[in-house]
Amino acid sequence: MIYIDMDGTLCDFRKAIKQWFDIDLPHGKPLNKVSEKAEIEISDNITFWELLEKTEWCDALLKEIKEPFAIITKPYSYNATIGKLKWLYDNRVNNHRYIRGIIFCDMFTKKAGLINPLEFDLLIDDNKTEIDDWKLDGMAFQVEKELNITAFKKFMENYRS
Repeated sequence: MIYIDMDGTLCDFRKAIKQWFDIDLPHGKPLNKVSEKAEIEISDNITFWELLEKTEWCDALLKEIKEPFAIITKPYSYNATIGKLKWLYDNRVNNHRYIRGIIFCDMFTKKAGLINPLEFDLLIDDNKTEIDDWKLDGMAFQVEKELNITAFKKFMENYRS
């Protein structure tokens, strides 16, 4: 199974944080480590979540997915969950041929005990900590400041073989 992180991988979370709070969120760093106030403010704000822009690579990344996958994302609150579901619907991610579900959880690494990756489970994420933990048992691809689509295509070819 493929698991794709939503915030920072599919939607441009850092850009929205910059626009709403004038905070430069370092790539892959959790918001609560930079500003608890901002995290509290967005956690109950439906509008913040539903108006996030896609990352520049969202469509290209999803186009390369030809296997069953699930979206993984932090729930924050009921309103944030509603906003995220609306974002997925509005951006037609929920219509992808291979989507199998949406998983809401605070942490999804083996340490958190929510998902124990198997050897061929793949995580696509922008968070290095999550990637490093996942690689202990599964496979992972880190989207850093941008998606190198050529490298991603090659990675997916190797994943399929």
